[in-house]
Amino acid sequence: MLSRTNRRAPLVALVVLALLAVSGGAAFAGFRSSGPGCALGPNDAITNAQAGDIFTPLYEADLDGRNTENAVVRVDLEIEGGWSAPSFDCGGNNSGIFESREAMRAAGLLYNPANRSGLKGFAFPVLSIDEGVRHLALRNVKLLDTEQVSGDGGGLRVVSAGASPRLSGASISLDGVAFQPGEFISNPVGAQGDGGGLSLDLDAGSRLRISDSLFKDQTAGGRGGGFALTVRGGSSVTVERTLVEGNRAASCGGGLISIHNGSVTLRDTIFRSNGSDGEVPDLCVERAAGSSGPATLYLLRNQFSEGGLRVGPGITVFTTQLFLPALRK
Repeated sequence: MLSRTNRRAPLVALVVLALLAVSGGAAFAGFRSSGPGCALGPNDAITNAQAGDIFTPLYEADLDGRNTENAVVRVDLEIEGGWSAPSFDCGGNNSGIFESREAMRAAGLLYNPANRSGLKGFAFPVLSIDEGVRHLALRNVKLLDTEQVSGDGGGLRVVSAGASPRLSGASISLDGVAFQPGEFISNPVGAQGDGGGLSLDLDAGSRLRISDSLFKDQTAGGRGGGFALTVRGGSSVTVERTLVEGNRAASCGGGLISIHNGSVTLRDTIFRSNGSDGEVPDLCVERAAGSSGPATLYLLRNQFSEGGLRVGPGITVFTTQLFLPALRK
């Protein structure tokens, strides 16, 4: 009869072999750069990304943005602009693949978050995110549209095989992101539907944070010239230190937020010079028809044009942040 230790030995060996097989076959998830001297283009880096990758499009002072070619984010990914290659040689690494930020700096790449790297879309949204993604972070990038694309969200939208794409349990952060037209573009840009720059439907406790960003000169054929956001399932949205300027739509020229169930916080954000066809120029916050559960809006130190804000019935509004007292032992 085998002892208990001997009976466990074959199982342990199988587990070890399985782990070795997975680790040996898994692709390296690291920092992948596109730009002058790099073999990767934005579409390659995004389409072939491994979960956990950080895509670093390089800043180019003489080029406003590189074509994403209708790229769809399908894995958890971060996109970090602000890196540049002074020698236009991808840091001497043609593959554009690095193990760490320290390795990028050691290769001569420079980092300045004020230099937003450009990603550009032609006839399609600049970026799309598959509804199965749970984490997406964008930092220090410009999403540059060149025309009004069909559907919603000309800069960033959520997509799926179904008719009503939405994110579930996702964490999305946009830090230092600019939604704006490409250079030398005079025609309206954005989307023929809702959300000229950004369109997201958030469900099942999803979280969206937009900070230190810009929505400028975006146009929607429907509502929400700068952005259109839908909040469901206890999800939350925070917009802070952001400028929403020069956007236009049939109504809700700067932005539209529709709350089924969840909370929205707007803090230190400026809406100015937005326009609409006879309706609210800056921002509409509305309660979705037939919805239930809490719908809460925090308005903290924002600026709107006269008559620029409309908050519909059924939404609880706070103009002061509430804090619970600290518990003392």
